[in-house]
Amino acid sequence: MATGLSQMMDGEISHDKTTRFLSEGYYTSKDLWSQVKPTVPKVESDEGVVIFDDTVQENPYTDENEVMCWHYDHSKGHSVQGFSLLNCLYHVDDISIPVAFELIKKQCSIVT
Repeated sequence: MATGLSQMMDGEISHDKTTRFLSEGYYTSKDLWSQVKPTVPKVESDEGVVIFDDTVQENPYTDENEVMCWHYDHSKGHSVQGFSLLNCLYHVDDISIPVAFELIKKQCSIVT
C-alpha cells in the first residue's frame, strides 16, 4: 500500500514515511483531518463536492469482534466477514482528498 501511494504521488511522499506514519499508533478521523486540512483550501472550489461511500474489506480468516464481523457487501450480493468503512472525500476536478472516515462497529453474533 505504501509503495503504491508513493508512486501515485510521484515520489512526493516516500513509502518509508508512509509506513512509519501508519506504524506509530491508532489513528482517527480527527488525525486524518489534521493532516489534510491545509491542503483542502488550496484546491477548494464552488464545483467541489463531498462524497460519502461505504466499503467492505473482506477478511475471512480473522476472529470476529465489533469491527471484524459479517457485513453485507453490495458488490458481491451477500454477506462477507471483514470490516466496513465509511469514507468521506472532497472531490474537485481530478482531485479526491479523503477528509474523514469511520469504522463501522456493531454487535456480532459469534457462531461456535
